Amino acid sequence: MAEAIERHDLINSKGQTPLTTLASESFADAVDLLWSVAMEDVDATEASALAALAAQAMARAQDGPARDMAGVDDDQWVEWLLRTSSADASSDLPAVERFGSARQPKERNTAWRLHEAASRIAFSAARVTSTAALALWRESWHAQGSLFLGDVLTYLRQREESGPDGPIAGKIGAALAEGARSRTADDPALVVVAHSMGGNIVYDLLSHLRPELECDVLVTVGSQVGVFAELGLLPAVSAPADPKSDRVPALANVGSWINVYDPNDPLAFVTAKIFAGSEDFAYSTGRGVKSSHSAYMRRPSFHHRLAERLRDCPLPSTATGLPQE
Repeated sequence: MAEAIERHDLINSKGQTPLTTLASESFADAVDLLWSVAMEDVDATEASALAALAAQAMARAQDGPARDMAGVDDDQWVEWLLRTSSADASSDLPAVERFGSARQPKERNTAWRLHEAASRIAFSAARVTSTAALALWRESWHAQGSLFLGDVLTYLRQREESGPDGPIAGKIGAALAEGARSRTADDPALVVVAHSMGGNIVYDLLSHLRPELECDVLVTVGSQVGVFAELGLLPAVSAPADPKSDRVPALANVGSWINVYDPNDPLAFVTAKIFAGSEDFAYSTGRGVKSSHSAYMRRPSFHHRLAERLRDCPLPSTATGLPQE
């Protein structure tokens, strides 16, 4: 969060209103920042409620100034966002009711999460440049890098010892098979979204360990499939005769491949220059080097844009079960 505040230049935001300062420049960025903080440490029920509200909020998000935010504090902006994201929304910015609420318990909890997130953002803006914050940044990045390296080494060892029956490969393979079995005439498409090391594992399964599995769309996010191929860590991928022109053939059991990466994410790499049939899309999480890798799924704009890209994919039709024209 501190890194996002610094990235958006909100450290010295006037009147301690970093959210409204950001919303006056980019409504979508302000929604992203608010929800990415609110989604931290929530249970499944709360996450579902926040995700549903985020979808409604993103429908209103437009690039550029959304409205005049003069005299509006962050609590008022959050309250307005809550109201305008409901069916009986008013377009006026309200004064915040600070004692009691007419909301139902579930709605109150969601509202409380968003207001708390706004408070944490304002507090972080005041302390983001401290030495303590820098020390926490380094500690967090070291821990993240160590965990990722451990994931890689563990998976490679399990693959060497047990192949598709290894604990990790077996669990993910079973989930892919279950997803395929769960397709219906009303919901015939199987879209697999795999983040980070998950993208490498899913590609390894589809291309080598479990080639009988399939999906209509593979979405790799912040992943390293290209690097794994370059390092010879994917058995199904052979070294190209001419790296400048040759591409790894597209997988017959994957309909479309979308690869999403943040240029600030040190663990995210492109695929289109290595794999035929894959398409790269740059996406800014609004975070810097330390936290961009884990920020994709917390951004409402990520899910909004992914839905738009999926509409362009030749998914099976609910009417015929056949690929759409």
